[in-house]
Amino acid sequence: MSEDSNSSGDRYNADINLEDEGEVEEWCRAFACTAAELGAAVKAMGHSAKRVRVYLRDKQQSVS
Repeated sequence: MSEDSNSSGDRYNADINLEDEGEVEEWCRAFACTAAELGAAVKAMGHSAKRVRVYLRDKQQSVS
């Protein structure tokens, strides 16, 4: 994640770069998911953090 995407408003408007291991770890912490779950979400929804967050949230709610 770039430095300017660290504020809470901008962070979820960012794109997720699965090629950057550090960024993947940060997104996994932010979304409380594994790298595999993050990769599957990006594959399903694209690189938009906002769309990935919604996808993961909806998936967790359907499991509960």
